[in-house]
Amino acid sequence: MRRYTVAIKAKRVSPSPQKNMRSWIFTGIAASLTAVSGYLQLPSGRTSFTMYGGCGQAACGVTATGFSAAMNQLAYGAPPGLGPGDACGRCFSITGTEDPFSPAFTGPFNTIIVKVTDLCPVAGNEQWCGQTTSNPVNSMGTEFHFDICEDTGGANAFFPPGHGALLGTFTEVSCSEWSGTDGSPLFNGSCIKGESAAFWPSGVGCGNQERWAKAVKANSPHPPSGRASLIIPRLYLSDLTTATNEAELSALGVTHVVSLLEWTPDIPQAVPASKKLHIDLPDFPNADILAHLDDTTQFVKAALNENETNVVLAHCFMGVSRSATVVCAYLISTTGMTAMESIAFVQSKRHIVSPNNGFRKQLGLYAARVTGELNPGDEEAVEIVKGIGADT
Repeated sequence: MRRYTVAIKAKRVSPSPQKNMRSWIFTGIAASLTAVSGYLQLPSGRTSFTMYGGCGQAACGVTATGFSAAMNQLAYGAPPGLGPGDACGRCFSITGTEDPFSPAFTGPFNTIIVKVTDLCPVAGNEQWCGQTTSNPVNSMGTEFHFDICEDTGGANAFFPPGHGALLGTFTEVSCSEWSGTDGSPLFNGSCIKGESAAFWPSGVGCGNQERWAKAVKANSPHPPSGRASLIIPRLYLSDLTTATNEAELSALGVTHVVSLLEWTPDIPQAVPASKKLHIDLPDFPNADILAHLDDTTQFVKAALNENETNVVLAHCFMGVSRSATVVCAYLISTTGMTAMESIAFVQSKRHIVSPNNGFRKQLGLYAARVTGELNPGDEEAVEIVKGIGADT
């Protein structure tokens, strides 16, 4: 197993990176995880990136001649010493969008396709790969991390000169789009079946090692009942697991559900179709959530105004960015809060809340529309929305 140096790599970007690093405080609420032994595995999302050398002892047991990467432990699917996880062999299109240590840098950024062949463990790499079930984001505020191998040329192709750590996005793709070949097995039990498996969250390739996930869950101070946060009376913000758990919805008295996911969630039948609103939207800074905020706000208003017993639950995958933005928009519309005030208020009720930078900008536009400072048809506003993500 190699020695991991991603934090050292990142430090080359700035002589004092800690002074420039954005910080988040995450307490009190457990993460929502896919039904794959407690690991967080999604086909797309926000991520951080660093680079490392010495990729010849890959944890998956197979190296590659094409661009390759290690993935953070919570996504990889196995702790150190237990071999391949379900990430092994999967291919991802990765795109840089910002340098967290040089916010003035606006690119150009690059997109490449990598195959996961290695593990970036929590231990020793807390800054980048320290995501756990009880704290599912790293110090950069992302749920995922890719440590890109220098040996196979991926780091050189991906990082702009002088920039060794980036934030950006990833999307799982077919490995037929990846340019490279697999090496010979390094040990018995090696596996890269992810290259032919269905995409996450449903597809299973090498499978996950459950021992670490079970241990983390057993030691978590945050029970599953803590996944829903009461923002204001009769309005909850939660993760996917809560939203699909009939017992939890019943305990909360939920009558209406707002979902923001790239797929249609399996909300219990106790909530009729007429009382569910699904918005197909990824958690990307350039995703146009502004186009949906009038609808989501009206849905919540109508439900809460219909009677004094209706209860609304808004959720995305973890209740951090997309659904938090929807709740903030409702507060802006009904209380006169500014965008920043609404975010601060929701964070005071659910500490892991952190809308991505694009959504924060769009909340500002929404607040301007609510106050009449911005006409919904204003072409300048449209152009601002189109440009979201370019300078996030």
